[in-house]
Amino acid sequence: MSESMMRDALFLIVLLSGCLLPCAVNATARQGDVIVVDGEEWNLLAAPMEMDSAVYHALLAYLPEERIWSTANWDGYVVHWTVRNGRLCLEKVEVKLPDTDGGMGMTVYYRPEELKQVFGRYCADDVVCADWLTGELRLGRGKVLWNTYAGFERHHEEECVMWLERGVVTASQHYRNFKREGIGLEEALDAFHERFPWADYPELQMVKSVTLEMYDFKVSADGRLQDCKMAASVTGYRSTDDVPWPDGANVPWIGVLKDFFCSLYPWRVIHINGNDYMYAPGLLMSNLCRGEQCGEGSRAFFPAY
Repeated sequence: MSESMMRDALFLIVLLSGCLLPCAVNATARQGDVIVVDGEEWNLLAAPMEMDSAVYHALLAYLPEERIWSTANWDGYVVHWTVRNGRLCLEKVEVKLPDTDGGMGMTVYYRPEELKQVFGRYCADDVVCADWLTGELRLGRGKVLWNTYAGFERHHEEECVMWLERGVVTASQHYRNFKREGIGLEEALDAFHERFPWADYPELQMVKSVTLEMYDFKVSADGRLQDCKMAASVTGYRSTDDVPWPDGANVPWIGVLKDFFCSLYPWRVIHINGNDYMYAPGLLMSNLCRGEQCGEGSRAFFPAY
C-alpha cells in the first residue's frame, strides 16, 4: 500500500481505566475543610459533616441564610477540625457574610458551645467529637500534582490517610507524592506517527477507521509500560474489491500496536500514595491521524494544569 493511501487512515484511541488517574471535564473542585494534626495544618479532602445527614441538615438550618457561597463551596461554610487525644473534634465552623453592598463583609466563627442544638448527643462538655464518622479520611498539603477539578479528586505533594472508627483515629499513613518526567501521551502519538511500520501491514488498505481501546495499564516506578490490555474494532472500510473485516471485528495486528507502545521508554509517571500511574492529564480521548488531511483539531488535546 502506498504511503499516500496510508495517510488517510484515521485512528481513534480511547485510554480507559487502569494505571491512569481519573479525569473529569467541566467539573468543579470542592473546597476542603481545615484540620490540624500534631500542630500541623492540612486540607481535609472530605466532608465529614455530610456523613451524618441529621447533623448536616441541622447545621445548614442553623447557619445564616445570607452567608456567601461559591461553586467550590455550595454550602457556604468551612469546618475547622483537630485531632485531640486520638479523636476527631470540631474546633469551629467558619462562614463569610456579605456587607451591605453585597461584597465580602466579615468572617464569623461558631464554636462548639454555640452549636449544642446542632450536634446534640455528639456534644459533651462543650466539645464536639465526630463519633458518627467511621471510615477513611484523606489529608493533603503542598503543591497539587493532579487535579480532576471534580469534588475532592486531587492529589497533593504530601498526603496523609487516616482511618477512623466512630470518630477515633485507629491508624494513619503518611505519603510523599511526586512526578517523574518522561514521555507524555502527545510525544507517544508523535512517535506512533513516525515509527510505526505501516508498510508491513498492507491489509490496512481496506481500513477507513479503527477504534483502539487501551486499559489496565501496568507501569513501573521508572516509567516502563510493562503491560496493558488493548482491544480494537473496525468502524468502516474503503476497499471495494474484497469483503473487508466486518464492523467490530478484531484487528489482527493489535499485538504489534501493543508492543509498540510498550517499547516507548520512559513514560511520564506520577507516584501517588504508594502507587505508580501513567501521568496523562487532560482529555483521555485523542484522534490519531497521519498527514495534513486530518484537519484542525484531529491531534491530541492535552490542557496544562
